[in-house]
Amino acid sequence: MSIIEPASAAILLAAIVLCVKVGYLEARWVLWRLSGRREGFWPGLSPRGARAAGLLLHAGAALLGAAAIDAWFIEPHRLEVSFTEMRSPKVLPATGRLRIILLADVHAERAVPDVERVAALTAGLEPDIVVFTGDYLNEPEAQPRMERLLRAAARAAPAFWVLGNIDLGVPGLEPALAALPVRRLRREAARLEVRGTTVTVMGLDVGDEPFLARDAVRLKAAGGAGPSVLLFHYPDIGPEAAKAGFDLVLAGHTHGGQVRVPFYGALMTLSAYGKRFEAGLYRLGATAMYVSRGLGMEGGIAPRVRFLCRPELAVIDLLPG
Repeated sequence: MSIIEPASAAILLAAIVLCVKVGYLEARWVLWRLSGRREGFWPGLSPRGARAAGLLLHAGAALLGAAAIDAWFIEPHRLEVSFTEMRSPKVLPATGRLRIILLADVHAERAVPDVERVAALTAGLEPDIVVFTGDYLNEPEAQPRMERLLRAAARAAPAFWVLGNIDLGVPGLEPALAALPVRRLRREAARLEVRGTTVTVMGLDVGDEPFLARDAVRLKAAGGAGPSVLLFHYPDIGPEAAKAGFDLVLAGHTHGGQVRVPFYGALMTLSAYGKRFEAGLYRLGATAMYVSRGLGMEGGIAPRVRFLCRPELAVIDLLPG
């Protein structure tokens, strides 16, 4: 399966062509008017038709400009707290709501949502468990911001982390994460008692996928009768996790596409499954998987934009049932 599907490539190409064409025509119109000319910009059209065509051109240019301003300067900072409820017979009635907060793809840098606000929201939501599914740092200068967020999460509830793909190439990141009061789950599981319900949380780093089936049997056998949760960076592990019998998989990586178009969704997910697991809740038989849009944005030379795809603090509530 390809990372970008043919339909996404076609839409992206059409959008680029449209932006270039509208920008070119708008620039020509401005230069035309600055030259002192008033007629003839739209040859073959009546005066009324020329005025209508001019209005459409300006409206299109204004919409594209507004979209660019939103994508670069507004939406990346409009953090959304999303709530997802699901029922599980493995959650005891006495437990009530079992709340997990998923903070994926921190990608700490100046463009990421304010970590103090994320930390305050996390604490105010009173989670039972907080999890991080990788990709922590875009800029070395932002490492203190990332560390503040993880420390705050650990104060709110037991917190766990796994590594993402970009983390594998960041010097000194693993020791820095290991020094924080957040537990790493690499091919191991943690058992937590949450008001009577035993929750088993297992984690895999990127690259540990071949060990999933064997470790799942061993670690789940050492767990309890309560829900089992798997943390992994890529949603691509979903089908294998379902075969292994996990109740819930929490992932990120796709960023929801960062750029979405109406009625179609993400143009690119960087997932081997294309758009199949782009964002949100998915059901894979008895297994549920939630894919977060993440907090930050792709690093490196990638444009720091989000369009129709706000950053996300994901709240997953497991209810008795």
